[in-house]
This record gives sequence, structure tokens and C-alpha cells, in this order.
Amino acid sequence: MSEAAQGPEAHPLVKERVAATEEEAGELFAEFRDRYEELFGCPLPDVWYDHRTVTLTRRVVSERAGLLTTRRDGNQVELLSPSGEPLVGANMIASPALEFVARTGAIYVRELPGGLTGEERVALAEVLVEQRILKLSG
Repeated sequence: MSEAAQGPEAHPLVKERVAATEEEAGELFAEFRDRYEELFGCPLPDVWYDHRTVTLTRRVVSERAGLLTTRRDGNQVELLSPSGEPLVGANMIASPALEFVARTGAIYVRELPGGLTGEERVALAEVLVEQRILKLSG
């Protein structure tokens, strides 16, 4: 049976790509970016960077909603992984928004609660998307 007939999961390259760690994925993306710039003579467009396309009307999702927690320390708040490792930290003004993210599976950026301005909501969401805590949706 040919490799194509076995399906994509049988191809060794696909297995390598699926099994890539975050670090390996970053290295692969850097190679892709460099090759793109070499071929086309210009920087990779923003569309390839999810965090650069966040707006107030953008919907974002969390696959770890309900598993994340927050911790307050002085006038800082941290979003914690299920194992208690800090994922991201912010000024206390972002506490209601990070608590909301920790328990909510899908939101529009404009729905982040607390005293954040629209610009601050976008900036926080950009960081959460860049850190792969949130993912873009539709």
C-alpha cells in the first residue's frame, strides 16, 4: 500500500510535525519565516502571527477554561497553569479579566471585564494569544 493510501498519519513527516514541542514548533516557524523572506524579499505578513490580528471584535477560545487559576501578589495578578505554574502576569487592574479567562471557554475580546480600556483589552488578549493561552476563533 502506498503512503498516500495509508493516510496522512502514516507519513513520518506528519508524525514529526504533530509531535513537535512548543520549542520545536517555534524553531520550525522561524525556519518558515526565514525561507519566506528569502523567497519573497519581504517580511512575513501579520496574518501569520495570530496575536497581531486581535481586535475588540475578535472571538478567542481557551481549551483550558476551568483548569486555570489566578494568584494575586501585591499589586500583580498571575494566571496559573493547572499545575500552578505562572503563565502570564499583569497589573491588578487586569485581575477581573484574567479570572474571567481562567473560567470561560469562549469570549469576544470586548467582553473582558474590569476597568480595562478597549486598547488594554486588546493588549491583554494579544499577550494571551501570543503565549497560546487563548486561540483565535473565526
